[in-house]
Amino acid sequence: MAPSGVGRPCPLLRATNLSHTLPGASAPLYTGVSLSVAAGEVLFLAGASGSGKSTLLRALSGAEPLPVGAGVTLHPTPLAGERSPAPRRGAGGALPPSPPDRPVHLHALGASGTSLPQWRARVVHVPQSRVSLPGTPSGLLARVMAFAAQTPRQDAAAAAAAAAGVAAAVGLPPGMLDQEWSSLSGGEAARAALAVCLATRPEVLLLDEVTASVDPVGTRRVERAVAAAAAAGAAVVWVSHDEAQPARVGGRLLRFPPPAGGVADRGGETPTEVVGGESDALDADADDVGDVHGAPLDWAAPPIGNVAVGGNGVGGTSPQLGAPTGGGGRWLGPLRRWAAAAAAAVGVPATGAAGVPTLERLAPVIAAAVAGGTAVPKTAAPVAAAAATVATGGDEAVAAVTGPVTVSLGAVVATAATIVGVAAASMWMHLQLETKVLTASARCAMQLFVLGFVLVPIFTSGSTVVLLAYLALMVVVASAEATRRTKYTTPNLFGLVLCSIAVAAAVISAFGLGIILRTGMVAQYVIPIVGMLLGNSLSAVSVSLSHLLTQFAEHPEPVTTYLALGADCWEAARDEVRSAMTLGLTPILNTMSVTGIVSIPGLMTGQLLSGTSPAQATRYQTIILFLICGTSCVAVLSTVLASAGGLFDADHRLLSHRLTRRPPSALSTFLVDLGRDAVRHVTGRGRRGGAGSDGVPNGDALAPARPAGYGATG
Repeated sequence: MAPSGVGRPCPLLRATNLSHTLPGASAPLYTGVSLSVAAGEVLFLAGASGSGKSTLLRALSGAEPLPVGAGVTLHPTPLAGERSPAPRRGAGGALPPSPPDRPVHLHALGASGTSLPQWRARVVHVPQSRVSLPGTPSGLLARVMAFAAQTPRQDAAAAAAAAAGVAAAVGLPPGMLDQEWSSLSGGEAARAALAVCLATRPEVLLLDEVTASVDPVGTRRVERAVAAAAAAGAAVVWVSHDEAQPARVGGRLLRFPPPAGGVADRGGETPTEVVGGESDALDADADDVGDVHGAPLDWAAPPIGNVAVGGNGVGGTSPQLGAPTGGGGRWLGPLRRWAAAAAAAVGVPATGAAGVPTLERLAPVIAAAVAGGTAVPKTAAPVAAAAATVATGGDEAVAAVTGPVTVSLGAVVATAATIVGVAAASMWMHLQLETKVLTASARCAMQLFVLGFVLVPIFTSGSTVVLLAYLALMVVVASAEATRRTKYTTPNLFGLVLCSIAVAAAVISAFGLGIILRTGMVAQYVIPIVGMLLGNSLSAVSVSLSHLLTQFAEHPEPVTTYLALGADCWEAARDEVRSAMTLGLTPILNTMSVTGIVSIPGLMTGQLLSGTSPAQATRYQTIILFLICGTSCVAVLSTVLASAGGLFDADHRLLSHRLTRRPPSALSTFLVDLGRDAVRHVTGRGRRGGAGSDGVPNGDALAPARPAGYGATG
């Protein structure tokens, strides 16, 4: 227990019954530790590396949760034999604020009388590791003083002046606080970090080997600066391996024995494509087909071009006049016969040079007939209006075009030569992407061929239930693919991504399909558009999520530094959240920036190849790109915020243990080996580490060793 005596001042910080057990350890790192430190006092923690000194400092700062029964109190109530502390005097920029009227506590359930960020603003931890932050020390101080927990404590200008004073006191030349952290040496960075921390005027200063990288002269200056802060009323707990430091600075010494064992105190104490279509009104007249003379439709009529009418539910048609594809094919048969008869009656040639009826030649006849009041078949009226628009040179005029190019299965297979070339280039440059290239290409081809068969019954069934089921499957697969691409994972990551993508796709597609395009729940439109939204949001989410989790797992130092200086979880993770969202949204923004100049997107390309009006195709493409951008933004925003929030507890502690590296699956490992062997066989390269026919080792034998779990896709 803490020693006490008559007349001894009440300690500024009192900790009782602290203990900590490392994950997987059978025995605690330390147990039953109790200590106290008064204002103006320096308590040194010494002992072997790994004995728990740094962990104890993290517990005092609130970075480590306390076990049940343990507690840390700032400004505790005086015990018997203790007197209230005298008012503290100022000493330069290191003056702490006056003590509050009531004690504040840390315990197993969090903090009482304060929030944990406010606790850390008053109990500041200076970690042992070098500060790895962007910007400068003065920039760090400015950001820290903007934290909600720091703002009421002092003015930012006063803090900057205090930092300059401390920097000079520890031997830093003028202007060094305005230099980039990366340009500072280890000793300079350590002293700059100390200057920033002292400038925040902490009540308790927790120092973890702050002079380990500082030269002897700089060490003496640091010791004098810390002693001045203590003289101004701060309490200091200092981990040090310099046996002579306690004697030079003055104070008590708490010595930790090697790991596993008790703690003896020499001082007396124990220690996250729409292409148009048919409206319901037009569908009602679907049985009213045939020309004005009652002749049956000729579904194999010669090609005369394609028609696309926007805004009235009529879509593109196939190059065969009257072919029942797109939206207007069923009207072209009667229209062609009626228009040809009208042309013959007035002596106007209705065929082109090849003797084929063309829309351009029929359009004037149709327009004149419509203007003269000639009866037009009811089912041909929409296309007749389109032809009249052609004759008048309107915005949606469509010239006669050739039909789409028929693509054979052999052409698809022949195009795969480019994929083999990409895989070969990967092996040549040791990019280690050949398996991923082949696997992704095989999946792409297989899934698209299957899709062609699956969509037929969905389109023809007209069932909303079947459509919703297929959309749900699309969302689940997209979510699984987005989470599979991340290097690290967290509990419930799939459910989080699933909810984010589902909400984003539902909201934006409802707006686009229900309000803008007004197609309703028609599979022909819903599935292609939702597919484009999901495909792009999947990529955006996977990029942003992968960056966010990797930053937290591999580079947590900036976040922990801000937390130690009084930031809440959002203030600490602001940079990581912003960079993750920026990376996720950059691809779609880049695409939108060059669309129409450098590239023509797939939807517009498909419409143009099918004969849709360029003007109409550009409108569809613009709408789709805007919807994709909105979906990506909603999905990325919700995923990143939820994922980042899930890495902190209610007391703003970073839960690093929730981040785990994604293990390779047995299937992915099998595909990696199979694909690598197939590529080597095709390219004529032997097995890894073997020799070629000329006796020279293969490239893989000279390549750097692949890390464990290489090629795993999760």
